[in-house]
Amino acid sequence: MKYAQTASPARKRWSLSFIGAAILLATVSQVVADTGSNPRVRALEIYKAFKAKEWSHLYDLTALPAAAASEKNPRQLFVAGIEGGLNKNQESKQQFDDLVNGMSNLKTGKAEVKGSRAIVPTSSIVKLKGAVLNLNGRIVLIKQKGVWKWDLTSGDTGQIEKASAEVFMVRPPVRK
Repeated sequence: MKYAQTASPARKRWSLSFIGAAILLATVSQVVADTGSNPRVRALEIYKAFKAKEWSHLYDLTALPAAAASEKNPRQLFVAGIEGGLNKNQESKQQFDDLVNGMSNLKTGKAEVKGSRAIVPTSSIVKLKGAVLNLNGRIVLIKQKGVWKWDLTSGDTGQIEKASAEVFMVRPPVRK
């Protein structure tokens, strides 16, 4: 008790600053921890990686077939595969660029979780060549080692195109 009465104003400020920093660190740590443990938050992160065309980051958010782990430079292969698919022809690349560049209001809905799998509805608004479209898709996730990831584990070579198409479906919103 005597210490508290004789503490200098500088020590009191330092103590309060330390407590504030500890609270901030705990809050940030919780947000970071929730990213992988919350399927809805993870799905939004995946959706944003698509919009930003951050293929290397998308790799970190993706569960791939076990055989992919044995490949030399799997991240580079993943990125090259996406870029190669988008660059098949200039028209499809331009369409994808127009789509993601026109996207706004990216949202995810309530995850439907069944065991280690989750389906998260996605939505956004796209302004494309003077038209406004509602995109309502879904992201399928799998939980691996306590972390939700975009599920590309089937080994089907066309799965990434199919799964990507599911993310960007153009259809009317589901009304409940």
